[in-house]
Amino acid sequence: MDHEQLQQILKIVIPIAVAVLVIALIFIIAIPISKKTGQKYIKVVANLFWVILIGWEMAVVFFLLGVVCCVTLIFIPIGLQYFKFARLAIWPFGFKPTFTKVNGFKMFVNIVWLIFGGWENAVVLYILGGLCFITIILIPCAYQLFKFARLLLMPLGTTIEKIEE
Repeated sequence: MDHEQLQQILKIVIPIAVAVLVIALIFIIAIPISKKTGQKYIKVVANLFWVILIGWEMAVVFFLLGVVCCVTLIFIPIGLQYFKFARLAIWPFGFKPTFTKVNGFKMFVNIVWLIFGGWENAVVLYILGGLCFITIILIPCAYQLFKFARLLLMPLGTTIEKIEE
């Protein structure tokens, strides 16, 4: 076996080994955290998978979008919502958005946002959610992406609540 063949084999084996170690660590961390109920166990495992696969990237993007929106005057309320979404992107399972009816300035900002940026963000998340549905194992992540897409369409008037067990 020459050096090039060994490098090709290592390019395949190393990512698989890292994935197996990450999954093992998730279970090692999640089992002691959630010994009380199976429901908490599932949420912890789902959140850990989410953070590794999608969550940290979304949190960074939402944080940066929040900074960019806060630079403008009219989009400061949306920038603050993006900071809230960045926090939710880290640990989304176990939380739900609550949508309230908005009037006046908040409705105006939501409409301006929808025209100038919100629909593009939502379409990207809907496409990613559709791709996650194809893989079957990522269906819970797809539901979270759809939740975020809805949040990005009309961000003002949304609160994030913990789901009671």
